Amino acid sequence: MRDWLAWLVGDALGEPVGTEQVVPKWNYRKKPTVEHPEGKLVEAQLDVSFPWYGVRTHVDVAITTAATSARGDVLSARAREDGHAARAKVIDKLRTYPPDKNPGETLVPFVFEALGRPSEEAVAFLRALAPTDPRHRAVWLSRAWTQASNIIQTRLAELYLSAELPRPPR
Repeated sequence: MRDWLAWLVGDALGEPVGTEQVVPKWNYRKKPTVEHPEGKLVEAQLDVSFPWYGVRTHVDVAITTAATSARGDVLSARAREDGHAARAKVIDKLRTYPPDKNPGETLVPFVFEALGRPSEEAVAFLRALAPTDPRHRAVWLSRAWTQASNIIQTRLAELYLSAELPRPPR
């Protein structure tokens, strides 16, 4: 998904974009452990980075599912409400990379649920990136949604197949 999004943004902007860019202002520390009493420093390595309207923009891609939490109340909420898992992942991304720690740059959480539902932020980003000419806009958006869906569904099929047909022991 990251490589496709980098290609899509680069194609839309007419210039190559960076991938896996480290943004030191968003580095953070994990909870302290015995090995790392102060907490382990984690570099903020964001998936796609590019200048957009004069602002350095970073897009962080994530695929989430309703089953990623063991808490029953969270699972129940995600099962009842469409898009709940995607919204929760967006909130998590914004907590991890808070805008106030890096006010000169923008973060776009590009989140999809495992069955293909995009977050509101992903929808808004693709709509903002799409051409403004009405003759090209609908075709561009349709192609983008189809490609994103193909990537997600292909990966999901690969996961199902690998679970069903595990590799034999060596």
